Amino acid sequence: MFFLSTLGYHPTNDSLVLSVMGKDISTTLAPPKDQRGRHAPANKLDQKPLHEHIESFHPTVSHYRREHAPWRR
Repeated sequence: MFFLSTLGYHPTNDSLVLSVMGKDISTTLAPPKDQRGRHAPANKLDQKPLHEHIESFHPTVSHYRREHAPWRR
């Protein structure tokens, strides 16, 4: 009753509030789902051909630091 009277409604006139609260709020009053970050960037390149080109030269481990050879090429 306090909530209705602060909004200017008569405390016994709660039919409007009850009708709104009884409806599915998720579809009528909720904003649409955020779509930011869902699309691939326009300047994104396919990196598979790039890696295949590098592998075509048969890269080997550097001879300067063989102690870290298992971790990088």
